[in-house]
Amino acid sequence: MSALLAGCAQLFPTTYRFRMTVAVDTPQGLRTGSSVMEISVKEASWRIADSARAGVHLKGQAVAVDLPLGRTLFALLTDEGRGEIMTGVTRALYPGFVGGADHFIEAAPKLAAMRNGPPREMAREDYPLLVTFADIRDPTSVARVDPEDLAATFGSGMRLRRISVAVTDEAISTGIDERLGWLGSYRNKTFAGNRFAIEPTLSDSLMAGAFTTESVQ
Repeated sequence: MSALLAGCAQLFPTTYRFRMTVAVDTPQGLRTGSSVMEISVKEASWRIADSARAGVHLKGQAVAVDLPLGRTLFALLTDEGRGEIMTGVTRALYPGFVGGADHFIEAAPKLAAMRNGPPREMAREDYPLLVTFADIRDPTSVARVDPEDLAATFGSGMRLRRISVAVTDEAISTGIDERLGWLGSYRNKTFAGNRFAIEPTLSDSLMAGAFTTESVQ
């Protein structure tokens, strides 16, 4: 996933990795899941009017939290507004970050130099989109999960404790396609199959790219 921020020819990218951890309180105790992702910032060596000053790219996969009764909560690579999570993640990691090309260019080398850092909670307005599947074998059964009310989806006693991020130098997480064996069929179409829907559901808008940046088969 990527975003162009107000260039052409680019310098080598500056990259920083982070581990996103989702913690859920359940009647059986705390359950957590995490994923290591990477943000790369490529500053243009020259630019013209109205061209992008920097390219910001995300690499990695969604967080999966295994819950009681065989259910799974996923924190996606998009946020609740269906934008990308790079700004929200970097805002948590780098105090004072407000977004935009200049701030990414400023923050990236400092975060890259940290290699490892303490976990920092994400602000509620920056949360990634949370979803689950009624039947994990059926992509059309995907449903949004309210971070303020996990009990409505998963039952009494379920509560989101926090979503945190921490700078790390660990390897980028892979393998979500082993959990979602059908994911590779939806690189270029929505989970609902690019149908026309008068009242579209979440499956009409989600594709594999919301779960992984890998070219899964």
